[in-house]
Amino acid sequence: MMVRRSWSLLGICLLFLSSGATAGVAALVDADWLEANRQEPGIVLLDIQEEKAFARYHLPGALSAPYSRWRTREGMYPGKERLVAYLGRLGISASDHLVIISTGLSAGDMAASARVYWTLYMLGHPAMSVLNGGLADYARQYGMKGLTSGAMEKPAVTVYKPAAASQNPLDAGEVAAALKRGDQGVDARSVAEYLGLRRGGPKERPGTLPGALNLPYDWLTVAGGGELLPVPAIKRLMAAQSIPQGGAQIHFCHTGSRAALTWFVDHALLGNGEARLYDGSMAEWARQRDL
Repeated sequence: MMVRRSWSLLGICLLFLSSGATAGVAALVDADWLEANRQEPGIVLLDIQEEKAFARYHLPGALSAPYSRWRTREGMYPGKERLVAYLGRLGISASDHLVIISTGLSAGDMAASARVYWTLYMLGHPAMSVLNGGLADYARQYGMKGLTSGAMEKPAVTVYKPAAASQNPLDAGEVAAALKRGDQGVDARSVAEYLGLRRGGPKERPGTLPGALNLPYDWLTVAGGGELLPVPAIKRLMAAQSIPQGGAQIHFCHTGSRAALTWFVDHALLGNGEARLYDGSMAEWARQRDL
């Protein structure tokens, strides 16, 4: 525990200095930071557990914002109008510092948090963080007594106005052009999917994007759990997979969820402003025979 706590304090210091979408705001925070800052003005806890899980356990004052509400039925980016309306219903303003909290039991939970972070980044929200280890790590360190249960109290509705111009997700044509320019594809799926031994759906062709390198998203967490590896270990892992440190990169998986975690690490933690996420990923690409 002492070793992990020491990394957390060092990591937070480094992350405040890292560049990225939210300069001056830590992209990754731990349970200690959350406990010290969660009641500060302007800090809003965004719990992305589904409603039944939220009703069982959550932090007092947290907003219930289930992960499923941040994507379309097909798993894609929902668009500016829908997001603005949703954030307004939650009572959120562009000046709020949003702390994204998942259950934190798996790499998939961390990927979900990273996907919400990316969605807010695309909208132009300036200040958001992901809780490393999620609610599970907070409970391990501060106990279940600090949590509460029940449905969310209905927040006062606001008119959400993005602080910056929103961006549009990449489509298949833009990705194809970027790959031809020399952008590096980073496949966040499993080794079996990357090699074409498994496919995401019956209508998809097996394989990966031309020239892509493989970085399975769950390798970025401790034993596939809900805690990210320390940055030095992440850098060694990327080097072992021959993935460049910086430069134009396109992260993808099946529908842009798992790849959100590799994008988050590259963009928000390592400060690579040229890292992008391909929202449609293989679900879009592999169905087009001309690609």
